[in-house]
Amino acid sequence: MAKMGRYCKAYMLGQVSKFDNWIAQAENARLEEQETDEGKQQAPRELTEDSVIYLQENYIVTDGIYLDENVLFDDVTEDWKQFCSDTLGFEIPDYIAEIEKAAETTTIEHEPSDTSATEESEPTQQAAEKPKKKSKTSAKSKTKLKAAKKTADTNKTSN
Repeated sequence: MAKMGRYCKAYMLGQVSKFDNWIAQAENARLEEQETDEGKQQAPRELTEDSVIYLQENYIVTDGIYLDENVLFDDVTEDWKQFCSDTLGFEIPDYIAEIEKAAETTTIEHEPSDTSATEESEPTQQAAEKPKKKSKTSAKSKTKLKAAKKTADTNKTSN
Protein backbone atom coordinates (compact mmCIF):
# COMPACT_ATOMS: atom_id res chain seq x y z
CA MET A 1 0.00 0.00 0.00
CA ALA A 2 1.30 3.43 -0.91
CA LYS A 3 2.52 5.64 1.91
CA MET A 4 1.14 9.18 2.11
CA GLY A 5 3.49 11.73 3.60
CA ARG A 6 2.57 14.78 5.63
CA TYR A 7 3.76 17.30 3.05
CA CYS A 8 4.85 17.56 -0.56
CA LYS A 9 5.02 20.41 -3.06
CA ALA A 10 4.42 20.34 -6.80
CA TYR A 11 7.03 21.70 -9.22
CA MET A 12 7.60 21.59 -12.93
CA LEU A 13 10.27 19.08 -13.89
CA GLY A 14 12.17 21.88 -15.63
CA GLN A 15 12.63 23.63 -12.27
CA VAL A 16 14.10 20.71 -10.33
CA SER A 17 16.18 19.40 -13.23
CA LYS A 18 18.35 22.53 -13.00
CA PHE A 19 20.15 20.87 -10.08
CA ASP A 20 23.71 20.05 -11.21
CA ASN A 21 23.53 16.39 -10.14
CA TRP A 22 19.98 15.77 -11.39
CA ILE A 23 19.54 12.34 -12.92
CA ALA A 24 15.90 11.38 -13.25
CA GLN A 25 14.85 7.75 -13.01
CA ALA A 26 12.35 8.23 -15.85
CA GLU A 27 11.54 4.52 -15.95
CA ASN A 28 9.75 5.03 -12.60
CA ALA A 29 7.31 7.59 -14.00
CA ARG A 30 3.60 6.93 -13.55
CA LEU A 31 2.16 4.39 -15.93
CA GLU A 32 -0.29 5.52 -18.56
CA GLU A 33 -2.09 3.76 -21.35
CA GLN A 34 -0.37 4.11 -24.72
CA GLU A 35 -1.37 2.96 -28.19
CA THR A 36 1.09 0.61 -29.85
CA ASP A 37 1.00 -1.71 -32.85
CA GLU A 38 0.01 -4.51 -30.45
CA GLY A 39 -2.86 -2.42 -29.01
CA LYS A 40 -3.13 -0.47 -25.76
CA GLN A 41 -0.37 -1.04 -23.21
CA GLN A 42 0.73 0.46 -19.91
CA ALA A 43 4.06 2.27 -20.07
CA PRO A 44 5.83 5.02 -18.07
CA ARG A 45 4.61 8.42 -19.17
CA GLU A 46 6.94 10.65 -21.13
CA LEU A 47 8.41 13.33 -18.87
CA THR A 48 8.91 16.82 -20.26
CA GLU A 49 10.12 20.10 -18.78
CA ASP A 50 6.43 20.94 -18.12
CA SER A 51 5.62 17.69 -16.31
CA VAL A 52 4.36 18.22 -12.76
CA ILE A 53 6.37 16.29 -10.18
CA TYR A 54 6.36 16.31 -6.37
CA LEU A 55 9.12 17.19 -3.93
CA GLN A 56 8.39 15.19 -0.78
CA GLU A 57 9.07 16.12 2.85
CA ASN A 58 12.10 13.78 2.80
CA TYR A 59 13.49 15.57 -0.33
CA ILE A 60 12.77 12.65 -2.66
CA VAL A 61 11.11 13.58 -5.97
CA THR A 62 8.16 11.49 -7.12
CA ASP A 63 5.78 11.41 -10.05
CA GLY A 64 2.76 11.44 -7.76
CA ILE A 65 1.79 12.41 -4.24
CA TYR A 66 2.90 9.22 -2.48
CA LEU A 67 6.27 9.00 -0.70
CA ASP A 68 7.22 5.56 -1.94
CA GLU A 69 5.78 5.29 -5.46
CA ASN A 70 7.11 6.48 -8.81
CA VAL A 71 10.40 7.74 -7.36
CA LEU A 72 12.19 9.90 -9.94
CA PHE A 73 15.07 11.17 -7.82
CA ASP A 74 16.37 9.89 -4.48
CA ASP A 75 19.97 11.10 -4.30
CA VAL A 76 19.32 13.24 -1.21
CA THR A 77 22.48 15.13 -0.28
CA GLU A 78 23.18 18.38 1.55
CA ASP A 79 23.72 20.04 -1.85
CA TRP A 80 20.29 18.86 -2.99
CA LYS A 81 18.63 20.12 0.20
CA GLN A 82 20.38 23.47 -0.22
CA PHE A 83 19.19 23.69 -3.86
CA CYS A 84 15.63 22.89 -2.76
CA SER A 85 15.73 25.57 -0.09
CA ASP A 86 17.61 28.33 -1.94
CA THR A 87 16.55 27.83 -5.56
CA LEU A 88 13.11 26.24 -5.25
CA GLY A 89 12.09 27.94 -2.00
CA PHE A 90 11.08 24.57 -0.56
CA GLU A 91 10.48 24.42 3.17
CA ILE A 92 8.29 22.28 5.34
CA PRO A 93 5.65 24.50 6.98
CA ASP A 94 5.88 25.16 10.71
CA TYR A 95 2.51 23.58 11.38
CA ILE A 96 3.85 20.20 10.18
CA ALA A 97 6.68 20.36 12.73
CA GLU A 98 4.21 21.40 15.45
CA ILE A 99 1.95 18.44 14.70
CA GLU A 100 4.94 16.06 14.77
CA LYS A 101 6.15 17.50 18.09
CA ALA A 102 2.68 17.17 19.59
CA ALA A 103 2.47 13.57 18.41
CA GLU A 104 5.89 12.79 19.94
CA THR A 105 4.97 14.25 23.33
CA THR A 106 1.67 12.37 23.53
CA THR A 107 1.96 9.85 26.34
CA ILE A 108 0.12 6.62 26.86
CA GLU A 109 -0.27 5.60 30.47
CA HIS A 110 -1.30 2.14 31.64
CA GLU A 111 -2.45 1.36 35.14
CA PRO A 112 -1.08 -1.88 36.62
CA SER A 113 -3.43 -4.85 36.81
CA ASP A 114 -5.18 -5.48 40.11
CA THR A 115 -3.86 -8.84 41.33
CA SER A 116 -5.53 -8.68 44.75
CA ALA A 117 -8.69 -10.51 43.63
CA THR A 118 -9.06 -13.89 45.29
CA GLU A 119 -9.47 -17.14 43.44
CA GLU A 120 -12.95 -17.59 44.96
CA SER A 121 -14.25 -14.48 43.21
CA GLU A 122 -16.60 -14.96 40.33
CA PRO A 123 -15.15 -14.21 36.90
CA THR A 124 -17.60 -11.35 36.32
CA GLN A 125 -16.59 -9.77 39.61
CA GLN A 126 -12.89 -10.08 38.71
CA ALA A 127 -13.51 -8.39 35.39
CA ALA A 128 -15.39 -5.57 37.07
CA GLU A 129 -12.63 -5.03 39.64
CA LYS A 130 -9.78 -5.15 37.13
CA PRO A 131 -8.83 -1.64 36.06
CA LYS A 132 -9.10 -0.96 32.36
CA LYS A 133 -6.11 0.29 30.40
CA LYS A 134 -6.43 3.97 29.65
CA SER A 135 -4.90 6.00 26.89
CA LYS A 136 -4.33 9.52 28.15
CA THR A 137 -2.94 12.51 26.37
CA SER A 138 -1.42 15.16 28.58
CA ALA A 139 -3.26 18.48 28.71
CA LYS A 140 -0.17 20.25 27.37
CA SER A 141 -0.01 17.89 24.36
CA LYS A 142 -3.71 18.36 23.66
CA THR A 143 -3.26 22.13 23.69
CA LYS A 144 -0.28 21.91 21.31
CA LEU A 145 -2.16 19.59 18.98
CA LYS A 146 -5.23 21.87 18.92
CA ALA A 147 -3.03 24.90 18.19
CA ALA A 148 -1.24 23.07 15.38
CA LYS A 149 -4.53 21.93 13.84
CA LYS A 150 -5.97 25.45 14.09
CA THR A 151 -2.87 26.86 12.37
CA ALA A 152 -3.17 24.21 9.65
CA ASP A 153 -6.85 25.02 9.11
CA THR A 154 -6.05 28.74 8.93
CA ASN A 155 -3.27 28.09 6.41
CA LYS A 156 -5.57 25.93 4.25
CA THR A 157 -8.27 28.59 4.10
CA SER A 158 -5.80 31.39 3.35
CA ASN A 159 -4.22 29.53 0.40
